Amino acid sequence: MRQIALDQIRYMEEILSDMLTYSRPDAIKPQWLSVEKIIDTAIGLAQKKIDTFKVDLHTFYQPGMPTVYADPNKLRQVFSNLIVNAAQATSCAEKPQIIIEVMIELGPRGTGLRIDICDNGCGIDPKIAAKLFDPFYTSRAQGTGLGLAIVKRIIEQHKGSIMLHNNEPQGACASIVLPTSFQSPEHSGDSQLEEEER
Repeated sequence: MRQIALDQIRYMEEILSDMLTYSRPDAIKPQWLSVEKIIDTAIGLAQKKIDTFKVDLHTFYQPGMPTVYADPNKLRQVFSNLIVNAAQATSCAEKPQIIIEVMIELGPRGTGLRIDICDNGCGIDPKIAAKLFDPFYTSRAQGTGLGLAIVKRIIEQHKGSIMLHNNEPQGACASIVLPTSFQSPEHSGDSQLEEEER
């Protein structure tokens, strides 16, 4: 009975935290950083869920990748959220697995870093695919419905993009592209200071 009460308290704390984060987004504080190190830290933060679902997790980092100008705390939040989501999605897999791959991508907007977080879970139902980033939409009994909305907002603040799609032969992938050339992120500490000085 006590454990149920503690779980409910944690769930309420999670809801409150997500609502505050979504309703009052912090100004981001970017710096040049290594995405690989941020992902490694995010894996550590998500380790409890990874262990709970007995997930076999592998990372593949392309050698010689450039740094990105980003907020380390915000990106850590993005990656840990997506890794936890992927771990939960593997509940229907016989041998749960997550593969994280980071590589250089050349696109129309210039050079970027592509981060794929893929699982072998149940995949994405096409009927709900368009709603996954909508605030307060969730398919889980105890989801807040704000996790992916917060993730998308943070990625867009960094002038990046995120897409969710089905994995082959099964499961789903979250694919993020972050620019490697300097682009002043939205709501950065510097831009906020400039506004105050005007």
